[in-house]
Amino acid sequence: MTTILTIIFLVSFACIFISLVAFDGLIYRLHRNHRDQWLACGQPMGIFRTPQEVQDLPAGKQFASSIANSSVSWQWMFVTPEWMKQEADAYRLVRRMRIATVTSVFGMVIWLVIGLTHLL
Repeated sequence: MTTILTIIFLVSFACIFISLVAFDGLIYRLHRNHRDQWLACGQPMGIFRTPQEVQDLPAGKQFASSIANSSVSWQWMFVTPEWMKQEADAYRLVRRMRIATVTSVFGMVIWLVIGLTHLL
């Protein structure tokens, strides 16, 4: 039973990482190719790569940029912006982000259910 739980946990954790990398790629493309929309979204900063102009902002504005991350990541789980539909790479990344996120959540729920029922 422990082996199964470990495998489920590791797969879920890997999916979280895949989702974060995909999200970071989307932020990078949004900043590089659609700057006006990036500004309108609140200058989201990404996870692993942060645009230099966000790094140069005062702390309060950097915090607002991190809030923008949460906002766009939640929106992109359910709505595909037009710019993503027009870029094949961006569309693939948003699909990858969605699939990896759902898989990780599903995996963690299964991990918790199996783990908790095993304890009972």
